[in-house]
Amino acid sequence: MFCKLFVNTKSSRTEIASLIETSTGGDRDATYISTRWSDMDVTKNTDNFILVKNAKDLFLTFPIIVDIDIKCESITDELISYLSNVVVEIISQGGEVVASCDFEDELNRQISIDISGNLNGRITRG
Repeated sequence: MFCKLFVNTKSSRTEIASLIETSTGGDRDATYISTRWSDMDVTKNTDNFILVKNAKDLFLTFPIIVDIDIKCESITDELISYLSNVVVEIISQGGEVVASCDFEDELNRQISIDISGNLNGRITRG
């Protein structure tokens, strides 16, 4: 299954990897995190998208990409919740995240629920 997180942040790749490690309880080796649900590699976005034509595609220029290798054979509510937690933690530290996944509609729905209902005011929406 395909899933990438495009992250716009001033944090370093190592700081994002540490945040993911903490939020998932995974094992981290530098910028690589392994959990029971997935393996994640926090990489620098080296693609050159200087001329993005549509505003909706600006996420392609975000400086960090989290490549996610899903270990499950199917999408479950637990997997969606797990990945939502990762995204919400990055957002709570001031990052902006766009998920590009085979199941991004389900993931974005859960992220919206988690941001609005479960963060006890840690995130304000503009």
